[in-house]
Amino acid sequence: MYGISYHDNDMLRLKIVRQNMTRRKRIYLVGLFVIVSALTTIQFLKGDYETFKARRNRLKILDDYLTSVGANRTQTSIKRLPNAIIIGAEKCGTGALTRFLAQHPLIKAPINLERFFFNNEHYQDSMEKYIKSLPAAKDYEIVIEKTPAYLKALGTSERIHRTIPDAKIILLLCDPVNRTYSDFLQHKNIGDINEAANFDTFVGMEIEKLYEKYATFHEKVFENYVLSGEANFQLSHIVSSGMYYYYVKYWLKTWKLNENFLILNGETFLRTPWKTLDKVQQFLGIPKIINENDFKQQSTGFYCIHQLYNKEFLCFSKDNKGRSRLQNHEWAPEILRKFFAKSNEKLYSLIGETFDWQ
Repeated sequence: MYGISYHDNDMLRLKIVRQNMTRRKRIYLVGLFVIVSALTTIQFLKGDYETFKARRNRLKILDDYLTSVGANRTQTSIKRLPNAIIIGAEKCGTGALTRFLAQHPLIKAPINLERFFFNNEHYQDSMEKYIKSLPAAKDYEIVIEKTPAYLKALGTSERIHRTIPDAKIILLLCDPVNRTYSDFLQHKNIGDINEAANFDTFVGMEIEKLYEKYATFHEKVFENYVLSGEANFQLSHIVSSGMYYYYVKYWLKTWKLNENFLILNGETFLRTPWKTLDKVQQFLGIPKIINENDFKQQSTGFYCIHQLYNKEFLCFSKDNKGRSRLQNHEWAPEILRKFFAKSNEKLYSLIGETFDWQ
């Protein structure tokens, strides 16, 4: 009648149905987007609120502490000698420990960590330069210096004590087998050891030399050999540096264990860094502001810490001063464990504590 066939009517109805379906789908997708966006925003705001609460809690703890010690918060920061020194051990995570501690609002650490100041017997000649290299701080803040080479340098303990008698000494010790492997890799990287060198072969050669020294010398003479520069100027020091007992025994002649000399287990620091930092904060006599909630674990197994003044995390990895762990080696680890066993037992007896080193 109007020139429209039944077929045309069917097509028109189908087009209307398709348009309705498309409109409903569009409405559904828009609604889904709104819901997802809302949930994301809520989660983001919740995270921001949690961060805000944590920051507010830290500020309250800090404020209560500063009030309790009668701190003059308006005083000018000045350059001065450190309150605490991390003396080692090399390849045990001292860099990460220092960086993590620097996230505490009361701790100041130099950006370029190692100073080597007390290694030199003529150290007093460069005292002014040393102080200038350290961060400025108020009198209620803690300045930390970190030089792992101090542990093995004879005379360093006495020099520090003469210069800063009320200093706090921190020593981070890790499994000597893992430490040896990490040190071996570093010496390969800097060219001291041939790039093609095998860890098993290297360990066999150097331990044979040390056993020969030990068999030839009296115990006291061997101890002096390990502590002396003679051992440090040979590749054998990569192994002998893990004989911590001799170094700790030397340092404890000047410092008092747990009073002004703290020994930490590097394997605990690797697995649960907040527990180690808890001990250090207590040792330094500052409020425990850094805690487990400040850390997150990477897929590599290493931990990141939430930085003090922003939302970013400070992370360490194998490519960023992270400690290398033993891979597959035929017999070097077992030989090293046997070699270090006696030194470890002496260390445990000396400090009254046993570490979970295999």
